[in-house]
Amino acid sequence: MKKYILFFAMACLVAACSNDIATSELTTQKATLNLLLSAAPNVASRAINAQADGKIYDCTVITFDKNGNVSGKGYQTVEGGVDKFNMAVGLSTNKGEKCKVYAVANTNNPTLFDNVTSLTSFLDMFVTIASPEALTAGNINVCAGASSTALTTQGQLMVSDSLPVTITDGVVPFRLTLYSQCAKVNFEINAEMGDAINGFTVTGYRLFKVPLSGYLHQKYDASTVDTRFSAPDGQYGNFPRVDLSGRPTNVQFTYYIQENHQGRRSGATNSKTRIAANAPDNATYLEVYVQKNGLNGTYRYYLGNLLEDVNQSHYDYYNLLRGSDYYITININDIDENDDRFEWD
Repeated sequence: MKKYILFFAMACLVAACSNDIATSELTTQKATLNLLLSAAPNVASRAINAQADGKIYDCTVITFDKNGNVSGKGYQTVEGGVDKFNMAVGLSTNKGEKCKVYAVANTNNPTLFDNVTSLTSFLDMFVTIASPEALTAGNINVCAGASSTALTTQGQLMVSDSLPVTITDGVVPFRLTLYSQCAKVNFEINAEMGDAINGFTVTGYRLFKVPLSGYLHQKYDASTVDTRFSAPDGQYGNFPRVDLSGRPTNVQFTYYIQENHQGRRSGATNSKTRIAANAPDNATYLEVYVQKNGLNGTYRYYLGNLLEDVNQSHYDYYNLLRGSDYYITININDIDENDDRFEWD
């Protein structure tokens, strides 16, 4: 299993002359933000359609003061969708130190965040889907507490991160990078040698344990990779089974899923020991169905082999992270009955 994570850097927030502004002034006056918003390059996304991938169609910007209270909001649409644009209109925010600024793209709803009054209520918002297939249909819900608002998104949901910033007099320019709320998982199954020499056939596949909800904004950071964060509503679903005809020797397919942060589970020391007994209950896995001599069998592959260090494989990690592009190649040369990942039906 191999995986490449796209790391998206957010440029430093720029605020001029912050040392010359007294604290009393910072908390009582107004300032206008001049934002340059851009989608991260090659963003992994929900591919509603190829044209919408990585495009910004609308954007909401929310600012919070140092106490976590909302100090400003703004919403703007972008005709046709773009990779980046400047946003300065409709957003006037209280000045202050240790403020935070967030942007959310492609909600297609100017009133979605009307009930957000604090940073806590914003971070508690999560996305829900009725089934895994809804990630490509574009029909999702964003929930805040007990209420939910139906959305039909134009492009994939993208959210920025924020660093503490001092907002001062006049126009404050800085840039925010928007990254995908989902992960993209690319599969390739090779069975050419097995088919030709050992006489077995790959007959289908199915992806299991896909989160049906995920926080709109990431509620953890890189230091918590050992920690499990279940889907906010606790629900997981499965993609439909895909049956293959003929005797395919190479199968390629892609799934878009909300991140599944299952953390670390001890027990797996190599690829063959990544089995149910050593995996969290809600870890995502792929089943590959094979046939030989009239018998049907199943291989199970657990996903989320997090490679923080390219020279070390962390077989006991089961995270699938947002804004990441995963490449997983599965080579099957024969039926190995001693492989715990395989069982006959």
